[in-house]
Amino acid sequence: MSDLDRALVNLSGYVGLFEALFYAICFVCGAAMVLIGLFRMTQRANMAANATWRGAVATILAGSTIVAFPALVGVLNSTLWGAPEVATSDQIFSYAPTLLDPVDGHAARVVEAIVLLVQFFGLIAVFRGILLLNEHVQAGTPSRLGAGLTFIIAGAVAINLPRFAGLLDELV
Repeated sequence: MSDLDRALVNLSGYVGLFEALFYAICFVCGAAMVLIGLFRMTQRANMAANATWRGAVATILAGSTIVAFPALVGVLNSTLWGAPEVATSDQIFSYAPTLLDPVDGHAARVVEAIVLLVQFFGLIAVFRGILLLNEHVQAGTPSRLGAGLTFIIAGAVAINLPRFAGLLDELV
């Protein structure tokens, strides 16, 4: 086993802890965004010149979405794949048998580790997409809308990479 292989397999063992930490960070960031949105609403109520209703409401909506991030992942999975649960990394071999047929033993563990890491990065991509959509409403620039939606959809695909690999296997 090479050093890179060993590092990937060892790192994948910590993804569960990283995911729990990520959900805690999401909760704290979402709660802070809700409080910022409420503060902006009070500024608007006091007729501050630089505060808008849409920015405050968008911040509250984005913050509450981030607070409920695990539920959002379930909704995205239900919408795209028809099942709220996330496929585990070892299921990639059952979803895409012909695509990964020659992989076994050590290589299978490395593929599972890579899939697990891609699924974690998918969570981060969905989080970034929500922040970009919030920024789109704040700044009013259309360039952030496409980027935000792209990050959310790509993150949802990455979260369920085994099912996506199964779709590719059926198409090819």
